[in-house]
Amino acid sequence: MKFNRIYVLVNLIPLVYHNICISQNQQHLGDSSNVLNIISDRFEYGNFCEVIDLSNKLLLGNLSSDQQIDLLFYKARALSNLEEIDSLGALIKQLEKYGKQFTKLDKANYQFILARQASLQNLPNAISKFDECARSFNAFENPYERRKVLLFQAIDHFQNNRSKEARNIIQEIFSNPSQPDVYFYQAMRLSAFMYFENSDFSKSRSEFETAIEWFRDQKLGEHPFYVLTLVEYASTLLSLNELEKGEELLLEAEPINKRCEVPTTTASILWAKAALQNKIGDFDAAIKYFAEATKIYKKLGKKEAVQTMFLTGQAHFENFEDSLALAFYNQALSYLEIFSFYQQEPIYLKILAGKAETLRYLNQIWDADSLYRYTIKSMEEYEMRDQSYSTVLNNYALFLEELEDYSQAVEIYHKAEMIDNLLIEGDHPDKTTTIYNIARCYSEFGQKDSAVNYYRKANDSQLTLLKNFYNSFDEETSLSYRWSPSGNFDVFFDYACSLKDSVLNNEIENLNLATKGLVLDYFSHHIATKDDSLSEQWRNKSEAINAFFLENQSSSTSKTYLDSLVAEKTRTERQLMREVDLREKDLAEPTVGNIVEQLNQGEIFIDFFNYHRVDDITDRDSIFYYGMIIDPNWSNPMLVYLGEEKEFEDLLFSSRHYTLAVDVNYELYRRIWLPLEKWIEGAHTIHLSPDGIFNNISFAGLATDEEGHTYLIDKYQLKIYATGRDFLNKKPEQQKISKPLLVGDPAFDYLESDDDSRSLYFSRLAHARDEIDHIQKQFEDFGVETTVLLDHDATEPLVRSYLSSEKPDLIHFATHGFFLERDTTAFENPDVGTNLSSLHNPMYRSGIVLTGANHHWHAPSNEDHLKDGILTAAEILLMDLSSVKLVVLSACETGRGKVTDGEGVFGLQRALKVAGAHRILLSLWKVPDQATAELMTHFFKFLLQNLNPDEALQQAQITVRKAHSNPYYWSGFLIL
Repeated sequence: MKFNRIYVLVNLIPLVYHNICISQNQQHLGDSSNVLNIISDRFEYGNFCEVIDLSNKLLLGNLSSDQQIDLLFYKARALSNLEEIDSLGALIKQLEKYGKQFTKLDKANYQFILARQASLQNLPNAISKFDECARSFNAFENPYERRKVLLFQAIDHFQNNRSKEARNIIQEIFSNPSQPDVYFYQAMRLSAFMYFENSDFSKSRSEFETAIEWFRDQKLGEHPFYVLTLVEYASTLLSLNELEKGEELLLEAEPINKRCEVPTTTASILWAKAALQNKIGDFDAAIKYFAEATKIYKKLGKKEAVQTMFLTGQAHFENFEDSLALAFYNQALSYLEIFSFYQQEPIYLKILAGKAETLRYLNQIWDADSLYRYTIKSMEEYEMRDQSYSTVLNNYALFLEELEDYSQAVEIYHKAEMIDNLLIEGDHPDKTTTIYNIARCYSEFGQKDSAVNYYRKANDSQLTLLKNFYNSFDEETSLSYRWSPSGNFDVFFDYACSLKDSVLNNEIENLNLATKGLVLDYFSHHIATKDDSLSEQWRNKSEAINAFFLENQSSSTSKTYLDSLVAEKTRTERQLMREVDLREKDLAEPTVGNIVEQLNQGEIFIDFFNYHRVDDITDRDSIFYYGMIIDPNWSNPMLVYLGEEKEFEDLLFSSRHYTLAVDVNYELYRRIWLPLEKWIEGAHTIHLSPDGIFNNISFAGLATDEEGHTYLIDKYQLKIYATGRDFLNKKPEQQKISKPLLVGDPAFDYLESDDDSRSLYFSRLAHARDEIDHIQKQFEDFGVETTVLLDHDATEPLVRSYLSSEKPDLIHFATHGFFLERDTTAFENPDVGTNLSSLHNPMYRSGIVLTGANHHWHAPSNEDHLKDGILTAAEILLMDLSSVKLVVLSACETGRGKVTDGEGVFGLQRALKVAGAHRILLSLWKVPDQATAELMTHFFKFLLQNLNPDEALQQAQITVRKAHSNPYYWSGFLIL
């Protein structure tokens, strides 16, 4: 749903800067006059906590009467800046005692403190007090003092919805630009925020950046007003979807504020952090931050609590928690009623708009319709032509669309589009949503040309936003974020695939090529292109996280430590992603034309893909699978419908294994491949890119007749790729191997110490040693020297050491692999194996095992994870395997993992790709040990005869099939 982030001004007192260097004031604190000078300097630099601390240590009796008054004024202003209302009230009473000794300037300053107190207490007479104060300062020819009062007059006017009066006062401040100070630039900050509220984003950006630059030039990087400017600018940038820059400003502001905390600034930071989490789709985190901000605002009696309650409701709505959303909207309305003229507040109408949308989803149709109409009418009366107005128009048009009033719906959508185009430059999620809505609406009432044109615009915009995001955020966040744009693409796919338009097939496939595996490509390219201190920091944090899980730490203290590690790793990973821009060069969008250029005669490329059919904006029902066939002789690709995922799931899980049941195997062929065959007659080589559940199928082993006499391997040379981009970037097929590393037959139950009574988990592979011996001899017969790690030598430290120092170009593992389905019932303080099975991240639940693994797998105590014999995908991901032309995983289930639509399999194969391995030979299921050893021996025989890896595997499978006819024994391996 399209909702706009709303921001309010956070109120802090501005400070003056007299350009006095702190280093000049490191004098002896025993001298009261010197301390007062230091307090003055600290105040001017915004170090209010130090001002209060030093003031409390200073004895008034050691000061003259004038000095006492000066000290109390410094302390009073510092307390007001820190919003310590109770302490400020007590100090004001203390100041009253000096009233008879006040100079005229003291009296004016005292009035200013009283006005500040009234403002902090949200009293309605605050403005009149500032007016009175302003008249007092008119007697002094001091632009600094006058700006101070004018600024706070402007702030109070703005917070009471008197924007015109606030703007007039700001212009008065700007009319005297001589000797600009923090007051001048805080007026600019307020002006920037008001421009943002009025959707004049260009002026807003310019003034925010001017103010920030001034603070930096003046070396005022610790000043609370600098922090406030950073936070407010960050909030505006997040609203404009400039997430990278917005987050960077927040990361700068938060630690400065923590050194001397100001409550409303803290709340504003929490608010902005919540907005960021909303943008990236982590609504639970957003709700948490909004709740913390609301608590602070309510404690201070701030109207901003209404905003954060409203935004909490929006986050619940986006999280499909409609009843909770409605409850928070009602809370926001109740709290808003405390304030005068609340029905004139823009937030009031925004809450009603959110409530209308929620009522629609709760099927309270007529209540929703009434609220929509009232909100839109009121916004038009108050001339609210901002993003919130565009949002409510979109939502109401969607409501009409569901009532099948398409003509009125599309008219309202176009009205929202016009507003978006006026307000927003470039691509923005709100703007993109409007375009998708228009496209969908046109498609609903049969205007194909208009629908296709708008879908084309929407897809281009969404793809730009997607690439911008992936180039700025860590892998986990990108994977979470991708579901929202995927939903938009799904709506397009559902419509475009239904048209059966061969010309449109180009656009369908270009979008598939551009998006499939895109998170992996961005992540692996950024990791591969960096070799510096930042990359080293990321690897160190990642290693520390691996150690936490693999060494089975589980105390509350260690959990805090883990949270800290994950936060640091995430920050570092985002920095890595942002240092190199891959959007236009390294990861340019592949096209059907690029694929055609790489295909020879007799070759076909088939890109499998799926999409979710959407009945409503948020509900997903069925998953449909298609094959897109690209033939170099055709002007357009051919789209072939294959079926629903549930049909394929039922077949795959209807027997112990589909290859062992000929009828099931043939039925899979009939449903997946047979619909494609009439389009690929005459082809001898098929390049395939599977998706979704198809990643669990060996295409070579699909039976092409009911008796299971023939298979696809008999008809085609099949080559598998994770994505079309992998096909385009494939390495030369025949590469000479000169430095192989063979690892096998580990002693799983071996311990350096005497001890172990634990039961075995991994049994020794009877044929693994023979497999390694045969392969070693084959290489030696061709004059290639090998490094072999067997038995007690097949340890994790030796493997790591050799990979790091010797840079082999081939690695062969003859050992067990594992993939653990997630077990969320794992008990507290489990052994390592149970602990790994409980983890959410599949990269910890897959790997290979080496010497000593059985002992460590069952170890409940802390062990050195670098020596435990359990090499997880998460650990492999951190290695440098860029020199490795081929990794052979002669182990069971090394190709398994968590299948994610559009992103492939999360497990060993993803880890090896990120680590830089060129090609990977892996298994889809538990292939029997003897058949595996035979297949590997034949594979290397053909590979050393200068066949490329795909051809060598096919010939090895054909050879093994003569002794083991069932595809269960020979088709479980594939090369990516």
